[in-house]
Amino acid sequence: MDSVVTSLINLFSLITDFRPRFTVHSGSKTENLALQNIQARLRMVIAYLFAQLLPTVRQHRNGWRLASRSRQRKRGRMPLWLYDQVR
Repeated sequence: MDSVVTSLINLFSLITDFRPRFTVHSGSKTENLALQNIQARLRMVIAYLFAQLLPTVRQHRNGWRLASRSRQRKRGRMPLWLYDQVR
């Protein structure tokens, strides 16, 4: 996950000549929030990627259903679950 976030930060830095930093690394609140949002959105995109493609890789007959709980996200984590889809 860190390599994906780093790649996006590098792309942004290449285009804008500005490198956002987390607050603990002397970044502003705005930079910190933007970087946290990138991490959260990428986590969800990667989860959907795996949910959609793992059945193909594993030759699973049915697809997977992805579920998450938004209340948990406020505590700093977003747990995700994959369920077999029953057809």
